[in-house]
Formats: sequence, C-alpha cells, structure tokens
Amino acid sequence: MDDDTASRKLILTQQGQRWLSQFDPLDQDAATLLASSLALVSHNEFRRKLEDQINEAATAVEGPVALFAVRELPKHSPEPWMTPMVQAFYSCAVPSADGRSVNPLDQTTDLGSEAIIVQIIRQITKANTNKFINHPTLEEMRVRRCRAIILVDDFIGSGGRIIDFIQSLWMEPTIKSWHSTRFIAFHVVTYSAMESGAAHVRRHKANPTINFHREAPTLYTLPVSQERKNLLESLCRNYGKRALKGRKNMWLGYKGGMCSLIFEHGCPNNTPAILWETKDTPVGWVGLFPHRTISGEVASV
Repeated sequence: MDDDTASRKLILTQQGQRWLSQFDPLDQDAATLLASSLALVSHNEFRRKLEDQINEAATAVEGPVALFAVRELPKHSPEPWMTPMVQAFYSCAVPSADGRSVNPLDQTTDLGSEAIIVQIIRQITKANTNKFINHPTLEEMRVRRCRAIILVDDFIGSGGRIIDFIQSLWMEPTIKSWHSTRFIAFHVVTYSAMESGAAHVRRHKANPTINFHREAPTLYTLPVSQERKNLLESLCRNYGKRALKGRKNMWLGYKGGMCSLIFEHGCPNNTPAILWETKDTPVGWVGLFPHRTISGEVASV
C-alpha cells in the first residue's frame, strides 16, 4: 500500500472520524484533504531505508565507523541567567559493562525513535563488526582507528537536536583534534530531512555530511493549486488556535514547518498542531495522532 492509498484511509478510522467531527461542516472537506495529503511511513519502510543510508555513508569511508543514535542530551547553565547548553558527551555518558562502549539511551526519559534506531545500529554492527562500532568510548575509537562518526536519527526538522548532539561530541578535545587533522569526519544519517534544517546542521564547525532517503514533504509542496494550499494553511491556523490557543508558534508545526510526514513510531512536532495536540478533558481537542503517538487502529492503515 502506497502513501496516498494509506493516507486516504486515515479519515475512515474511528480516530479519523472523531478528529473530523471537531471541524465545522464547511471545513470538513479541507480537513479531509489535510489527512489524505499526509505521507505515512511504516516501520518496515523506515528500517529498510535507514539501513540503506547508513551503509551508503559507511561505504564512502575507508576504515571503521562509529555509530551513535541521536537523542536529547542533558543541559546545564553555569549561571541561572544563562541559556542552558549541552555538556561534553563523555562527561555525561554512562559506560557499558564491557568498558568499550557507552549506554545509547537515557533511561530516565521516555524512549522515542532513538530506541528503534539503537536496535537498527545493534543489528548492523553485529552483521559487520569490522566496519561498524556501536556507541564506542573514545579509547575504543582510538584502538579501532575509527575514521568517521555517523549520527543516526529519524528526521531532521529544525536541526536543533542533531546540532546539540554534534556539539556535545565536538566539545571533546580529542574528537576536535582528530577532526582538525582530518583523521575523522562527521556524517548525519536520517530517513528524511527538511532542507532548512539540513542547511542549519551543515553550518556546524564539524562540517557534517548529510545522507537522507527523501526530502521531507510539506503541505506547502503538495501538487495542488495555490488556492488549496492557502485553504490548508488557514485551516491549520484557525483550528490551531482552538487546539493550542496559547502557543501560536506551533499552530503550523514547530517553526512553521507544515511538515506532512508521519512515522508509524510517532508524529513529528513539525506537523500542524491540529494533527497531534490533545486535551485530556471531555471538551478538549483530540488530535488525529494524540500526543504525537500512533494508535494500533491508525497504524493498521
């Protein structure tokens, strides 16, 4: 089943009908167009294409590569008035029992796409231990003469999370030294990316190479008339106010992304708020993907 066929069936699910019922009758056609315009990515599609991108990036490197799953990192402020910043990666990483790697996940937070990516990295590494190193320590990278660091994520939206992760590694003097002597290079691999976010990531001092399967589709790039695009934007603004009144900056998605890409493992916050915002009250708004999660019923399409 392709994206278009699956997305057209979204509105026919119980969740889809409940979401649609919240729109005024005159706006339900536009809401149906919005739902049917979403690009849906299954677990199998995601895994297969992400593995392809990892292997493609690694093939361009002569020598072993280190794989890291991108995740949110702890931040701190030296002074209360200062903007919180990430710490050097290995100062907050938890060593694994073998002493050759670090724990890829933060057990104190909810696990999102990074848990799936950690599993993909584990399988790829086991299949080719000579080429891939799973979340290594600095010493392990030195012993293995690692030639590249590949950071893996599902999606580049604004690019902020990936930049934080790169910066955390960049703060390690050893890694910065290796990079300055061109011994090691940075690569970022994702399933999809918004061009503005990818450009933001490329501007980091680490000069990362970015590999992704597809540019992220948005509601601005749909193959429909400008009149219909304007209609969808107005719908997202007008009902965004109803769904998320106090956060105007999210009505069109984070930083106005208007992204239309939905993964089976979750809905990015770069998509319009009316798709995912949910108020846990009898009269609150109910998203098509409540709290950015995908229900079993919706996943079945």
